[in-house]
Amino acid sequence: MVTEDLTREERKPFRRVMRAAIASIIPRRQREDFLANYTCCPPPIFIPLISVAELVVFIVYVFDLRDKGTETTSTSGVAMYSPLVYKATRRYEAWRFLTYMLMHQGYLHIISNLGFQIVFGTPLEVVHKWWRVGLVYLLGVIAGGLAHSITDHSVGLVGASGGVYALLGAHVAAIVINWKEMNYKCMDPAELEDNVCCGISRILLSAPVRLAIILLLVVPDTGVAIYRRISEPEANKIGVTAHIGGFLAGLMLGIVILKNVNTLTWEKNLGWVTLAVYLAFVAFCCLFNAFYDGYPETDWKPL
Repeated sequence: MVTEDLTREERKPFRRVMRAAIASIIPRRQREDFLANYTCCPPPIFIPLISVAELVVFIVYVFDLRDKGTETTSTSGVAMYSPLVYKATRRYEAWRFLTYMLMHQGYLHIISNLGFQIVFGTPLEVVHKWWRVGLVYLLGVIAGGLAHSITDHSVGLVGASGGVYALLGAHVAAIVINWKEMNYKCMDPAELEDNVCCGISRILLSAPVRLAIILLLVVPDTGVAIYRRISEPEANKIGVTAHIGGFLAGLMLGIVILKNVNTLTWEKNLGWVTLAVYLAFVAFCCLFNAFYDGYPETDWKPL
């Protein structure tokens, strides 16, 4: 469906919803063109589906833990025996580098991750389509798992933070590659004088302000995760470097995978460089996992 297929009255609520969704992603002067040509086929599907999957798995293990005599609380309760959890002793089960995203430690963990990815992922998916956002998300999860495996392998890893932080990193990438367009007339004194409300909204949606908002969200959340990593009892400790790995993956891959409003030569070159860095990081982590002898002993018995 294209917005031109709708009647004038039908188009108004649709455009209001779309404007709200793309306000933090599409530069102001490109929004009308985007809305005029937008097709919602397919609609955003990746973020809803992955969110439902994570919620279902969480609920299943809440009841499974209860049957085993363990109650899930706001900050505790994770089935470390699950084949989905990443453990250094089972790192030969490669799927764990991805499936750890389905497991969460307590209600606050699942709620915060779902909230972040719905709020930040859905607008990205509206603009960049589901396959681009899905690719960034899943590659961020893998990068988070690999980063954890080489830096903090003494504890397990659960949670969708690798993917969530990849979305945040992708937002930063979108801001960087569209920096000039997002700052269009946002500090123009004439614009502010003619329409104060419009001028203020442009400032609030400008690239520096958007970047500051993301950092204000990332820093406290990561700080809490680090505090819990240090202060929790040994049995409840969960790694945090997946946050960093996911964010950097989203930042690097967002430049090359997400749409660019106005692609410049330096941005295209930067995209290839960041893709090469990501692939080099993955290759290094794989080799590290294969040859480093400081990991806990596994129960793998080669044929």
